[in-house]
Amino acid sequence: MKKAIFRSGGFTLIELMVAVAVMIVVLAIGIPGIARLKIGGELTTTTNDLMGTLNFARSEAVRRGQAVSVNPEGGDWSDGWRVNDAGGADIRVFLEVASTSTVTATVSPITFEPLGNVTAASCFDISVDGSTRVRSIQISLTGRPSIQETVCP
Repeated sequence: MKKAIFRSGGFTLIELMVAVAVMIVVLAIGIPGIARLKIGGELTTTTNDLMGTLNFARSEAVRRGQAVSVNPEGGDWSDGWRVNDAGGADIRVFLEVASTSTVTATVSPITFEPLGNVTAASCFDISVDGSTRVRSIQISLTGRPSIQETVCP
């Protein structure tokens, strides 16, 4: 009679070492890409938040028929910003800026007049730690904000 030989299922040591080596190569290539993706997301989020705030403040100035200003929180745009009416009362407060984001402005505060224009043209530079990319939001005298991929002049 023949004896049945059963082979147990599993990995050999060489197969396991090859699988670990492949996993290390994939992680070495993928982790820097994920970090760049996170930095890009923070830059986009901060830019969109500020752009939304500026559009909101402009529309509120037109709707209310009075000046509305956007002020940095505590004197630093990187800490967030507030939208205030002509009397100084808060309309909306935005304090959740990405911790690695840096926001600088050429004019502070930004004041939108009742017709939607601004008292002075302004520009914001937005950057994120660990990246050389900068996005700018330029506000023309008509009060219209636009996003640029260059640094403020």
